[in-house]
Amino acid sequence: MAAPWSCCPRRHQRLQPEVFLGQQIQETPGASNAITTPSSGTTETINGQQGDLKVYVPRKFSYIELAQATANFNEERKLGQGAFGVVYDGRLEGIDGSVAIKEILETFSEQTKKAFDVEVQIMSQLHHRNILSLKGWCKEDQHLLLIYEKVENGNLEDHLYPKNGAMDSGVYTERENGTCLSSHLSWLTRCNIIIGIASGLAYLHKECQATVVHRDLKPANVMLDKNWNAKLADFGLVTQLRRTQTSRPTDNVIGTLSYMDPAYMNTGKVSEHCDVYSFGVVLLEIVCGKRPSIMQGSDNTRKNSLIEMVRECQGRNRIIDAADKGLRGQYDNKIKDVLRLGLECVHSDRRDRPHAVRVRDRLNDLVPNGKGLAASTSQSEGEFGTCRITFPTHSLADEEAGVSPLLSR
Repeated sequence: MAAPWSCCPRRHQRLQPEVFLGQQIQETPGASNAITTPSSGTTETINGQQGDLKVYVPRKFSYIELAQATANFNEERKLGQGAFGVVYDGRLEGIDGSVAIKEILETFSEQTKKAFDVEVQIMSQLHHRNILSLKGWCKEDQHLLLIYEKVENGNLEDHLYPKNGAMDSGVYTERENGTCLSSHLSWLTRCNIIIGIASGLAYLHKECQATVVHRDLKPANVMLDKNWNAKLADFGLVTQLRRTQTSRPTDNVIGTLSYMDPAYMNTGKVSEHCDVYSFGVVLLEIVCGKRPSIMQGSDNTRKNSLIEMVRECQGRNRIIDAADKGLRGQYDNKIKDVLRLGLECVHSDRRDRPHAVRVRDRLNDLVPNGKGLAASTSQSEGEFGTCRITFPTHSLADEEAGVSPLLSR
């Protein structure tokens, strides 16, 4: 998985700390855990557009409980490992089915604890069918662990680019240029994944009380359930904005280079447009079956290889040539429309990019037969039109110190 990338800090005038919605996470001296949520390990009623709905409220687990749930973190229970943590399969009392238990392996620093606290505080209050559900956490001695719902089909990256030795000749097709795309991901399935990602972003950007910017959207951070519904994951780099803010400056630009908004890299300003750009790259990647990379342009500027390839095809009035060959035929007109929407999302001027809600709605209209495979928030029982999130108080001084990428894959 691609490692988060950080550029050198910029010199901005230090601003006064922002006070966001809710209360600050308080550290209690000597306490093993200082994170608070509305309740612990229970269900809570949320007023959704379809009426009152009950959701699970995450709770704290002890390290002993998690060790027992994973047979003492047995290697046979390991689901995967990234640069900053290991994920295990486990079962916990009070939670139906298996869960994914992620143990953070990064140094237990104050910065690490702060990033962990922010992710738990925010994820505990996000309830949406396209957001991976947090079930609990453990913050004890030198141990940091997150407990998430387990999804059957892993992450999107593994289906776009199967690992060496993991390919079944009856399932995967290898391309001449060395890229691989799972042949069982039909056009309809890919549409469902794309719309699911857009629906999750629309919720974060417009349907929460404050704007939540993910900042590290990429295939490795998109999980897939048994029905191939997308769920956004890894909120370790998340930033929140007031409803009155359009952007927020930061001295530390962090993310994954191939998916980062150039305007964000150049100005250090975080906005929802950053996520829309990343989404556009992911959309093009899903449809084209090619991994993006950064190359040096003739004018000494950074260029995204995938975006440039699609633009070149569009310039020849042959944008369909950019699509994965296995998709072409029945849905060519729809594929071309989706590719054009992807290019709108990566427009060089962020003001000309569509908002996530508009992207979601347009994608639903573009799906074959005129039916969206991922419902908008007003149509699905698992989604909520409003979310009253209480964010921890967070200052720009925290960001100037650098947000730890340890919670990101």
